[in-house]
Amino acid sequence: MTLQTINVGICDDEAFDRNRIKEAVENHAAVLTKDVRFHIRLFPSAQALTEANLVSAFDLVFLDIVMPGEDGFQLARHLCAGKVLPRIIFVSNHDNLIFDSQEYLPFWFVRKGQLERDIRLALAKYLELVSVRKISYKLKNGFGYREILLADMVYIECSGHELTVKMKDGSCYQIYGSLKSMEDELSPLGFIRVHRNFLVNQAYVADVAQRDILLLDGIEIPVGKDRKKAVAEAMVLYRRRLHGIP
Repeated sequence: MTLQTINVGICDDEAFDRNRIKEAVENHAAVLTKDVRFHIRLFPSAQALTEANLVSAFDLVFLDIVMPGEDGFQLARHLCAGKVLPRIIFVSNHDNLIFDSQEYLPFWFVRKGQLERDIRLALAKYLELVSVRKISYKLKNGFGYREILLADMVYIECSGHELTVKMKDGSCYQIYGSLKSMEDELSPLGFIRVHRNFLVNQAYVADVAQRDILLLDGIEIPVGKDRKKAVAEAMVLYRRRLHGIP
């Protein structure tokens, strides 16, 4: 069995705390899952993590908030501006910064005074998300089926009775069927109907504009006038749930 790899970045200007976080992540991950491998890299500054993220994007980052130079909030702002948005977990001795951190929609907040407990809870929640993203979907392929990861499906476009499934790597699959049937199957799993001809994976939506949905890769998908308000509200709820906000 091939293990899923999660790229993790830990940024803290104190070497002692960097290693504490790394050890806690490794220890709790070993107990919580056998299906996921955490590839962890340590960084002493925001600049170092930012440069590494440009080369190979992180899935999950632990950011100390109070650091010399660029702090954790500034670093989070830069990461959120990228095409691939990592899950952000702030780490701090300053519990009063929890409320300020909500501006950046963090996935979790870890208190250094409760490091072990908070990291265990954060990883358990994150692994719940990962398990959902590993769900596969069977596409009709001639006389058989092709199994693909749900998380790799960006959107489905309908043209008559032909459906085009656009994948994360740019490939496409042509199948015959009903977009309404796929909507019924996939809407509970994070897909949303934005137009009579388009069903979109919410994980790839960067913004809801006036007439279009902007995806993370820059592609624009038309949004129906009668659907725009509902789509915008659904995306707000989706992002709140994604970051653990009630």
